[in-house]
Amino acid sequence: MRKPRESVRKQKNGKWLARLQYYDHEGKRRNVNRTADTKNEAEDSLAKLKQKHLSSVSGDKTFSDIALDLKQKKYTDPEYSETGELTRGVRNPRKAHSIIDCLERAFGNKTLSEIRLADLERYRDERRKKVTVATVNRELSLMRAAFKWAMRREYVSKSPFDLAEPGKLIAVSAESKRKVVVTPEQEEALLAQCNTERRRHLRALIITLLDSGCRLGEILNLRWSDIDFAKSEFTAVSYKGKNRSERKVPLTSRVRATFLELREKPSLHSFRKKDADQHLVFGIVSNVQKSFHAARKAAGLSHVRLHDLRHTSATRLAESGMNLSHVGAILGHSNLQTTMRYVNSTDAVVQAAREILERKAR
Repeated sequence: MRKPRESVRKQKNGKWLARLQYYDHEGKRRNVNRTADTKNEAEDSLAKLKQKHLSSVSGDKTFSDIALDLKQKKYTDPEYSETGELTRGVRNPRKAHSIIDCLERAFGNKTLSEIRLADLERYRDERRKKVTVATVNRELSLMRAAFKWAMRREYVSKSPFDLAEPGKLIAVSAESKRKVVVTPEQEEALLAQCNTERRRHLRALIITLLDSGCRLGEILNLRWSDIDFAKSEFTAVSYKGKNRSERKVPLTSRVRATFLELREKPSLHSFRKKDADQHLVFGIVSNVQKSFHAARKAAGLSHVRLHDLRHTSATRLAESGMNLSHVGAILGHSNLQTTMRYVNSTDAVVQAAREILERKAR
């Protein structure tokens, strides 16, 4: 959609002319003019013309109207081509819908043309009092995508995000880096809380995450056909944007034993839904987070997240001396910078560095 042009200029007769030029839905150029005695009056007239134009373009759609459209047309269940490319929807529509609901509570009654940069800044500041910077960034990123989506459909002519200073409204640099690495003692304490029949599936999942460095979604989507016991490896399938990729991941002896146990005797909490895919290794639908929260609390590790197990795996590989590029290949990273964010400096790393430096100094 072409942006409207605006101008205020003085005419030969001494009057001031305010002009708004835009293109209608048929692509025809339209001009709306207003004359005034002074420049200030002309600028006021132009502001009113712009507001009227924005209202007509947006059709007075509220963010609630857009939220419903986004859920039904953009953030839908994923559909893939034969080659594995995402052709429609998103990989995690439930998460997107949750963010949309949060945004709707704040902006639902406002029309798109009424939402200003100041409103977004207030939302950011208030939300940061309750949630992390990373969470706020994800919410505002979806809001920005919603405005772009609306602009392509000519519901609104411009986005308030265009007025924000780069890196200020959505401040990625302000996100704190996670530095949690699970120690062997903490791992033992966590697994000890999973030595029950009701948490067999969780114990197997924790071991697999620690020994593979895979993402949670990759493991939950793991199928029996992806495992090659003869070669001691399995295939992890991941999605980056609209692309599907596969990589080989080593199968450690304890993960092998865990998989064989699950195959022989599936966990009580596996296949909870009647329509669950019986070919999935874990068969877990949505109960893993609740179970993990209870186990980590009982182990005195309330600060540990499931994703920290991936960080732990990466750090352990790096500590063992593996080249970072090889660590990245196991984790499924496309560039080294991403891998470096996953490798944390533990006491073991610091001690190893000290020993190396001391040998060099002799």
